[in-house]
Amino acid sequence: MRGCDDETFRFGDKGDVRGILPGKGSLKDAANQIAQATGLHPSIETASAGGKIILVIRVEESRIKPVMLQGKAFKRSGSTTRQVGMEELTRMVLRNAGAAWDELEEPRAAMSDIDWTKVRDFIRLVKEKKRRPLPDKIQPLEFLKKLEFFHDARPTRAAVLLFGKNPQRFYGQVFLKNRPFPK
Repeated sequence: MRGCDDETFRFGDKGDVRGILPGKGSLKDAANQIAQATGLHPSIETASAGGKIILVIRVEESRIKPVMLQGKAFKRSGSTTRQVGMEELTRMVLRNAGAAWDELEEPRAAMSDIDWTKVRDFIRLVKEKKRRPLPDKIQPLEFLKKLEFFHDARPTRAAVLLFGKNPQRFYGQVFLKNRPFPK
């Protein structure tokens, strides 16, 4: 509630209790300011502490994270609060949604960006190693859909990375290490 223009809400920066100046609509004003800044809807009541009237604000944990403050995300780190950058914000949102970066479809890619020879070679390798039961004449596109590497007609980021003709076109800083298959 810092930054309020009126003197209804008084705060001390060193943890001192200054209280509030009770007035008509104080609780409603506080609830509205919090809701407008964060989208959260707190429960607010008054109490007494140190002979002064204070607000007791209760907020249920949000299922949606991060909670934004005036359109920005912040993270507590030790004794400091820092704004979360776009990359970290994206990771937080994906984690909250239960998704991983590579599971998302790549909107800039099409079927023509996939090297189907690589897919066929991979199918052959999977059959040779008996890593997964596959029908004898499975088609490459069917195989990728079965592994959820395609959503509708678009490849996922994982499909572009693993089977793309030129994955660097989409992800210039990404590289894959060539590792042997586990036995």
